[in-house]
Amino acid sequence: MATKYTTSFENALISWEQIADKFIASLKSNIKALSKINFDYEKVIVRVCAKELDGRKKRCGQGPLYSSQVSISKEDAETVWELFDEFVAKQGLSPAERLSNNEEGLRRYDFQSISIETGDRLICRLFLPSEWNGEGHINLRVFIGPRFRTIDLVGLGKL
Repeated sequence: MATKYTTSFENALISWEQIADKFIASLKSNIKALSKINFDYEKVIVRVCAKELDGRKKRCGQGPLYSSQVSISKEDAETVWELFDEFVAKQGLSPAERLSNNEEGLRRYDFQSISIETGDRLICRLFLPSEWNGEGHINLRVFIGPRFRTIDLVGLGKL
């Protein structure tokens, strides 16, 4: 699973893509407005961290990002929150947080789960239709915390 510290960057990426796919499937099966939409997929942007004392470098990733233009209601946003909260608990991720500061004014809903152990984050953002948001859209983004590549872990004897 993606939350293990010794998981390689490549394995964490595969695991997070599977987790995101499961959550999107849950959204599609539980929210009518999302049942027939397609999510766009943006690949991971890999960043190289500073050298460790032994000269090796960890990798971290911004993405993947799944997004779709869709008009959803406030009630649907509440359902997404319930599904997100339940989903991250079932996946063994850190407890979900709801950042509600922008819900009324900007009609933006932010949910996230952050792993203290690895620095991984799963973020779900909903933009309800408004003057600022246009038609509305949904984003699901993963941030993968710093990890060594598989080849580096093999060299350490950790895989």
